[in-house]
Amino acid sequence: MKAVLNARLGISAKSLEQAALVGSALEFAPDPVALVIRRGDGAPPVISYVNRAFGELFGYAPAALVGRSPSVLRGTRTAGDPFALAGLDVAIPRPDAETDYLYTSSGEERLVEIRERAINESHALVSVHDLTRVRETLDALLEANQRLGSFLANNTEAVLTLDVAGSCLDVNTAAKKLFGLEREELIGLGFRSGAKHGLFPGDEPFPEPLRAGRTMQYGAVFHHRDGRRLKVECKAVPMIVAGTTQGAYVIARDVTESTRLANLVSEQAKRTHALYLISAAKGTTNAKQIDEALGLVLDCFEMQYAFLCEVRGEEMHLLNVVGHGLIEVGDVFPLRKTRVAEMLKFGDVYAVDDTDLPQNRLEGVPHYAGWHAYISAPLIIAGAVYGAIGFVSTRVVPFNDYDKDFVRLAAALVSAAIERQMQRDRLDALAYLDILTELPNRAKFMLDIEAAIASARQGVRSFALHFMDLDGFKNINDRAGHSVGDLALKEVARRLRALPRLSDVPARLGGDEFVLLQQNVANVAQARALGRRIIASLSEPYVLEGQPYELGASVGIAIYPRDGREARTLLQSADLALYRAKAAGKNRAELSVSSYAET
Repeated sequence: MKAVLNARLGISAKSLEQAALVGSALEFAPDPVALVIRRGDGAPPVISYVNRAFGELFGYAPAALVGRSPSVLRGTRTAGDPFALAGLDVAIPRPDAETDYLYTSSGEERLVEIRERAINESHALVSVHDLTRVRETLDALLEANQRLGSFLANNTEAVLTLDVAGSCLDVNTAAKKLFGLEREELIGLGFRSGAKHGLFPGDEPFPEPLRAGRTMQYGAVFHHRDGRRLKVECKAVPMIVAGTTQGAYVIARDVTESTRLANLVSEQAKRTHALYLISAAKGTTNAKQIDEALGLVLDCFEMQYAFLCEVRGEEMHLLNVVGHGLIEVGDVFPLRKTRVAEMLKFGDVYAVDDTDLPQNRLEGVPHYAGWHAYISAPLIIAGAVYGAIGFVSTRVVPFNDYDKDFVRLAAALVSAAIERQMQRDRLDALAYLDILTELPNRAKFMLDIEAAIASARQGVRSFALHFMDLDGFKNINDRAGHSVGDLALKEVARRLRALPRLSDVPARLGGDEFVLLQQNVANVAQARALGRRIIASLSEPYVLEGQPYELGASVGIAIYPRDGREARTLLQSADLALYRAKAAGKNRAELSVSSYAET
């Protein structure tokens, strides 16, 4: 081979011998190495030797490269000498390595670092260091760094990079917004607890768990530049390089609003539960439920008084007042001069945080000194507005949507209680009312007698019981029929209602039997006088369906306590007196035997 190279390249045997000696020393060197022979007269350089590592790097057998130009390693690119130096005649080699892309025998591109050192005037030693994997690693690191940078820059949560001294190294845009500070103002700041912008839970500049390589999650509080007190949730992740903690990433999320909302939801749940307990309490009257519901809202809002009103046409009637204020039960106000009218226009919960503000004053509605906050809700019964509940405070109250929902629930409870009471009253009316005449029936009249007896026992004046039976009623039924007879009974009821004082109570016992409870009777003469008036009124002519009819009445009178101290005894005494009146010729009033004996 030496002879061939000598003949082909015109290189002296001595030079080749020197190259062979150098090559044998480099055969097992770990780095790829080649010897290059430079020829004069512009002839291209050739490779005179490559070690095993060189051949393995480029995928050639050493013999396949010897005698060939280094340009073979350029593949299909423009030919040239990848090992070209400024000139081999330079005694001092270039200290800096050159990088170039070369190709293996299979066409794979390799990025290599080339260092060339002149041996003599015609030989140069070229070492090649493969940078392909290094470049791939660096590219991967660069890509990862770009992804991390993009994550930090575009993250909607604040991210801060801190060193082991707890000082800020960098922040993203969200962190600047969170703190209200610019990047330049944040860099260098410490974040230990107690600092204005404290992010760490303890007094250490850099917590020990982070130093030990452990992630931390905790809550913190700091002040925004504008003075707001912010609550944040933090996650601190140690930044570990070569097994050593070099700092930390702190991800901070503002939970001020979510915490406030969570507290509101919790408070609303407690208030709603308390309202439910009021509505679900057994044995509680409707009136007590209403009082307790109004009182609960007052306590929750720390307001001074509440009211319940009924809207009747153009008037507002107060039915209930809880607390102390300028209004009382029974007060009546022109609806147009109240905030209830404004609430009815609005059609839902109506709230005013501060009535002193000009925009909250209403034309024509009095502005009471000391009233600052007001909230009310309509009472809806059977699909129509019945009235309203309202709450007034002497201090400003910033109402929120949860407060309005709570008042709306309270109004629903109060509406239900009122409707239940109305139904109860209707049932009571059906139970104690004579449907035909709309007078109290026997059951209700017996209760009225018991109440009168109880009052008389407490020192109230005596009372009289007038038991009536219609004279001639059977003739009307037989002659004109029961429909006309019913009209006659209704007319008798009308005359009885018009006859007595407001305190006197007429009732129908059944058929054509009526009674009247005469309250506060001073003497027998006063009872007898009312009996005569009853007869006179019921004996006046009747015109029923355009036809005239005549009726009369017989009356039996019993007086408490001389004719009996119990309801049934009194009724029996009056019944016996009525029998005497009938026997004496009808259309007259008779006293019971005991009362008659005292006349």
